[in-house]
Amino acid sequence: MLLDNQNQPNFGCRANRNNSVFTNEDLKMHSTGYAFSQNGGNFISLLIIDESGSMGNIRKAVVESYNDLVASILKDAKEIPDLLQHMNVYTFEGQNIVERLPLTTVSDNPVSQHLNYIPKGGTPLYDAIGLSISKLERLIIESNIPSNKFKVSVAIFTDGLENASRDFSLFDIQQLVHRLKSLGWEFNYYGTDHDVEDIATLLEMNRCERFEKTSYGLKNSMENYSNNAKISKSDFVKRFK
Repeated sequence: MLLDNQNQPNFGCRANRNNSVFTNEDLKMHSTGYAFSQNGGNFISLLIIDESGSMGNIRKAVVESYNDLVASILKDAKEIPDLLQHMNVYTFEGQNIVERLPLTTVSDNPVSQHLNYIPKGGTPLYDAIGLSISKLERLIIESNIPSNKFKVSVAIFTDGLENASRDFSLFDIQQLVHRLKSLGWEFNYYGTDHDVEDIATLLEMNRCERFEKTSYGLKNSMENYSNNAKISKSDFVKRFK
């Protein structure tokens, strides 16, 4: 187990938000019977993508860049067969945190490259981070997979500051991220139109990058994440050879 009972995350009422896509039962979805590799390594790519209204002028670039990123992860899965790779994707806007792709083993299942992305609403950044990483952690905990058998890479893409969260505060996210980093999780923050470096530091991210709010800027940012993740995958898989 990754954590003992005393240290497991307490979802409590935080999962019960008005108009939320999550309930306490939702947080337990996919938490039993998921086929992690028990012998080799598991690499989990968790993508958290801003879908707020201010992302509208780069909507097409988000969809195209996401398609390219999925293709890159699928390619990595073929090129690094000793590492079982998984994807989990969320978007966030207004009061909606939407799990676009439940945790999926990319080598065994088709992964859609279609993202029905319609920017609107505010930026519940803290809720998006808190809900997605908490749900993924619960799944990992209940799978009984040893901590040395998995690596999680979280990538957040956003163009604005937090302005709509109801359930998670900055302090909550700092505590969650700090604890998960101690378990080997990596957090990457890609942002534009705000003080990216300062916010990434506040959120205790491992890595941050500012991108220009253009099609090229976003595509380059997602490509950089893909390249950095591939390095992490190659380093991680060496443990099991």
